[in-house]
Amino acid sequence: MFTRRTRSRLTIALAIACFLAVNAFALQALERARLDLTADHRHTLSDATRAVLADIPEPITLAYYRSQAVIESGPPLADHARRVSAMLAQYVRLSDGMLRLRRFTPEPYSPEEDRALADGLTALQLGRAGETAYFGLVGRNSTDDRKTIPLFAPERAAFLEHDLTRAVQRLAHPEAPRVGLLTDLPMAGDPRRGTPAWRVLERLRQNYDVVEIQAADAALPDALDLLILAQPPALDGDLEAAIRGYAAAGGAVVAFADPFAETQALASAPGTPYGDGLRTLAPLLADWGVAIDAQAVVGDRAHARRVRARVGGRETAVDYLPWLLLPGERLAADDPATANLPGLALNSAGSLQAVDGTALRPLVTTSDQAAAIPLDRIATRPNPGRLLADFAPSGEPRVLAARVDRPAGAGALVVVADSDLLDDAVWTRRQEVMGETRRVAATGNGDFVLNLADTLTGGQALLDLRGRGLSDRPFTVIERIRRAAEARYRAREQRLAERVNQAQQRIASLQRRERETGLVLSDAQRAEIDRLRADMLAARGELRAVQHELRAGVATIESRVQALVTWSVPALVALLALALALVRRVRRARTPAARG
Repeated sequence: MFTRRTRSRLTIALAIACFLAVNAFALQALERARLDLTADHRHTLSDATRAVLADIPEPITLAYYRSQAVIESGPPLADHARRVSAMLAQYVRLSDGMLRLRRFTPEPYSPEEDRALADGLTALQLGRAGETAYFGLVGRNSTDDRKTIPLFAPERAAFLEHDLTRAVQRLAHPEAPRVGLLTDLPMAGDPRRGTPAWRVLERLRQNYDVVEIQAADAALPDALDLLILAQPPALDGDLEAAIRGYAAAGGAVVAFADPFAETQALASAPGTPYGDGLRTLAPLLADWGVAIDAQAVVGDRAHARRVRARVGGRETAVDYLPWLLLPGERLAADDPATANLPGLALNSAGSLQAVDGTALRPLVTTSDQAAAIPLDRIATRPNPGRLLADFAPSGEPRVLAARVDRPAGAGALVVVADSDLLDDAVWTRRQEVMGETRRVAATGNGDFVLNLADTLTGGQALLDLRGRGLSDRPFTVIERIRRAAEARYRAREQRLAERVNQAQQRIASLQRRERETGLVLSDAQRAEIDRLRADMLAARGELRAVQHELRAGVATIESRVQALVTWSVPALVALLALALALVRRVRRARTPAARG
């Protein structure tokens, strides 16, 4: 028999041996196992990626450049680099030998650096000494087609799988669909003024053979897979007939028709009509069974974007009803073009209505806190506070974008009642990245356009990959409470602001009359001025109080929710511990009785 000490030593030795054996087994058997606990499973390769990797007809070579300085630069970039390396290894494993990965470590003045520059990679300046580093990828197929990711930028970390899969897919199937674009918007930029092309157009060019169409053209380009009409100019009669014939013959169309194209108005000369695109498209839309009110835009109290505006002589934050920031739940969950998007930003969008029995399948809708706003109220010097105070929701959602069910044989059609959503200023934000200011996506507008193009040209492999990276999840309950409180306070605020303005105008009128006529104001008039000033001061005090109440109310709600989130888990754990303690005490109390 073993002594107690010997048994203890044997137990420890067996435990260590079992630990080592389990780890050795895990290294072999679980090498490819992954556990992804993120909410949107962003670290798990999607079925779309697996399908692309299984459909590679011929070998593709991936040249992966990563300088040692990238790893040594610090945790954020180093962690991102390790994730890129791990994901590339997964791609190679799942490709059944069709992806060949070559790794390069470019150092200053080395042949690898020359190769990286020749392949079009972006040089990074890292560290205080300004050391040059490279962190990108170049893929080539057997016919020497090339796809480049110049830089695995940290701000696109959540889109890593999309970018890699897109590059592999384009190399595996290099024939890009042909897309025609007819627009009067400044999408192509202006090299003379140094304004770049819009990112939506750049992304279309990366994925498609984009052919720009001019209004004076007599016909459409040959062999189009998709026609995009984005707030087009007035059309030549032959071109309009060609568009009708193309759609009737089965051609796919996406139309962006805007009753108030703010981007177009800003870019055009003063006095230029801002709804020409809708007027151009109205006859075509009528033929296709769709109508858009040219004299109104849609406001939505539940999803209005906050802007800075002057209310009662003070600058404050207020919801601007025509500028919408729609969350993912306002997008069609059963349509591949919108199912995975986190949300969209639209400016002064119109509302779609079906005519002549046409059926619409909504893609983008407002909440039931929406209503029409007459165009003349926002066309010149809009008053956000007054719009909010006067707003009366209709109680019914409005359709902002939809697929149009057309007769058999007719082409697929999507109509979007906004063109400003294409503008970089609407859906991107400026962000400092490694010493450079770049525009990064803040909503899913760019992905929405690409998804529409993919669905209408038949290429849907990338749909599940877009929009996975925009993980901004606002506190929707707080936002809903805040908007309800603001709606109550804004009406009072506007009435007080008008009292202040009226008092100021009456005082100015009396003083101007005194200057112009040279007559001294009477005692009654001076008393009136004193009374108006007192009333104005009182109204301003009430106005400040109302604005303070609004801010304090929202702050109280936020602090309560924050406290609830902070203390709910510890309180739950404490309650469970107390319950377990009570259960044990009851069991101990019952044990002697049971034995007796």
